[in-house]
This record gives sequence, C-alpha cells and structure tokens, in this order.
Amino acid sequence: MIVKKLLVMVLAAFVLAGCATTGNDFSSNQIDEIVVGQTTKADIVSWFGEPSSRTKSTDHDAIYTYLYSATRANAMSLIPGAGIFGKGMDSNYKTLMVFFSKNGLVTEHSYTEGTL
Repeated sequence: MIVKKLLVMVLAAFVLAGCATTGNDFSSNQIDEIVVGQTTKADIVSWFGEPSSRTKSTDHDAIYTYLYSATRANAMSLIPGAGIFGKGMDSNYKTLMVFFSKNGLVTEHSYTEGTL
C-alpha cells in the first residue's frame, strides 16, 4: 500500500513539474481582421489583451509584442531513460508583433506559431 501511494505521488510530481507556460495565451482568431492603416491600438488591445511588451523604434511610434509558449511533459517523459528514444516534451508557441504609426494605426504586423 505504501509503495502504491509513493508511486502515485512520484507520478503526480512528474506531471506537475512537466508543465510550464510563458506569457498570456491569446486568441489568433482576429489576426485576419487587422487592417493596415485602419486598425487602432485600442482595437489590438481589445482583441488580444495587454501585450507582453511595448517598445518604440525610429521607424515606429510603438511596437506591441504578444508572446505565449506552453510546454507539457508527454508520456515518454515518465519512462526513465526513454528520452534517448523520443522527445519527452511537447512545446507550442505563438508570437504576434504589431507596429504602429504616430497616429496610433497599424502599419504592419507579423504572426508566427508552431511546435518545438
């Protein structure tokens, strides 16, 4: 009975330790609705939430960057030594960069997503 409880606790620790997220998840549904010269900063924030970072450059009044990544342990990570045969983690990421002019309108944007 003690061995069974210990095994359950060890497996739970592996599962809990194997999950990590960075940034705030955002929906990519409205990316196609971003229109250069028409979409405003307020539109972007209402659609995607507060950005992960806000910066400025010589070419743009503001750059909003949205970053999100999630990593989860898969079943392979629970088998000792199995990492040499396969990947023990599943990772997904999303990045959205939105560039604004001095009048607060989008001048360009880029979106990438993928798995690692």
